[in-house]
Amino acid sequence: MHTFSREISKRELLRRAHDFRHLGIMCNNCEEEDFYGIRYHCKECTFGYNLCEKCIDKIHEHHTFEIIPNPCLRALNLGILAKRTLDVIARNTNIHDHKWRDPITGWTKIDAENMVKQTQKEQDEYNTQLQK
Repeated sequence: MHTFSREISKRELLRRAHDFRHLGIMCNNCEEEDFYGIRYHCKECTFGYNLCEKCIDKIHEHHTFEIIPNPCLRALNLGILAKRTLDVIARNTNIHDHKWRDPITGWTKIDAENMVKQTQKEQDEYNTQLQK
């Protein structure tokens, strides 16, 4: 049986992004370090030019920016996908082929196990940095 969670609104996703800090990153406009929220990185500047979401509309209007995902949030999402892959394998006893790949992620069982370890390490490193 499948269960589905309620759809998360764009506003809720943005709110959740605020719970994570961009450690080691400074906004090149307001000079806030380790800021919360969305990080924008200029695709045209040769040096690392970053803006927080408070400053994105105030400066550098003629350049193109990309949103840089927070590494901890990225690790959490990849970890969830890896655990999902392992759950699919565990629930389907007919999957005995070690070369079987999850149709969504493309990961094998070994890939998913390695991803769980890697993402846990990344989350631990992020939490260690937060405590400094």
